[in-house]
Amino acid sequence: MSVCNHYLGQLLDTLQQARQNKREFKKQYAYLQDLQSLDYSSNFTISDVFGLAEFELPPEHKLSEQQLDQLSTSMVDTLLVYGIEFAPVDTFEELPAKQKYQIVKTRLNRTVCFKSEQLKHIELCSMVPSECSLGPYCRCCNY
Repeated sequence: MSVCNHYLGQLLDTLQQARQNKREFKKQYAYLQDLQSLDYSSNFTISDVFGLAEFELPPEHKLSEQQLDQLSTSMVDTLLVYGIEFAPVDTFEELPAKQKYQIVKTRLNRTVCFKSEQLKHIELCSMVPSECSLGPYCRCCNY
């Protein structure tokens, strides 16, 4: 097994552990809320949920298409376990693996709220074509 494949395996294991540790993570989150009376919207980032910092994720040009797909799928699955998804969902699902990976990776420092069990959406379309992370796949910006 190559070093890159071994490291990818470790990343996938970390994301799997994050999916399995949801209950413990949310208990810790609630405890901090009670202890510090913090605002629900300013405590944890997607990076905290994953247990991974952006610098730990390899640059997309170092990964094959299959590896990009594995890693982006695992990251999106982990977010879904925590009730977080990218919107518009149907457009996000159509994106190439490289673009999905870039989108998730660039949003690792985004704060997330666990105040309720409702599904939370991270909006991808800025309604400004030059700033939209969906590029040519965006249905809002392509009239």
